Order: sequence, then C-alpha cells, then structure tokens
Amino acid sequence: DARTAMELYETCARILESVAERRGSARDLCLDDRVANKRAVYKLVHETLRNQAPLSAAIALAGVKRPKGREALVLAALRLFAYELLLGQGLRRRSGRCSPELRVSIAAILG
Repeated sequence: DARTAMELYETCARILESVAERRGSARDLCLDDRVANKRAVYKLVHETLRNQAPLSAAIALAGVKRPKGREALVLAALRLFAYELLLGQGLRRRSGRCSPELRVSIAAILG
C-alpha cells in the first residue's frame, strides 16, 4: 500500500534527521510509542546509518541536486532512498526495478 510505504519512509527520514541533529539515539527514536512497524523502521534506520559514508559518496558522485528546505531532513531522506535503491530490499517487485510505492514516497518527501 502506497500510503503505508510513504508513512514508513517519512518516519525513517524524520528519525534520521533527529539522529543527525543529536535529538536522540536511533534505537530510542525507533522504539518510541508513536512509531508503527518498529522492526521495519529500525532496520531501515540502522542500515542507512551503517552505510552512511558510502551512501553520501554515491549521492555526491551522482550529482543529486538537493531541494531547498530542511537540510537535515532532505539529506536524511536522500541517504534513506539511496540505501533502498542501491543496497536494500526496498519494495522491489522485480529484480532491479523499484516499486511505484517507493517512487511515490521519494517524490512526496523530496519534491
């Protein structure tokens, strides 16, 4: 479901933003009572943070232009989507093709 996927990615991006701004630990933020689907959120956040350096390098090499706005949130979302597209399982249905839900989520958060 596209709405559920978008909510998952928005939650992960906001947690990554909070971690970057040192407003809490990834673990504590993922286990917050307001977070639905804690296991999936924690996995995405953890793997994105674990691969932060290579993801940032890939984003820089790709020449991705960052939209103006909340810089920490935009950077967090870029890393999250880079992880999903390059390393993660994402919501792929066929090998090498990301799902419409992931594309909608990317557009909603970054556009």
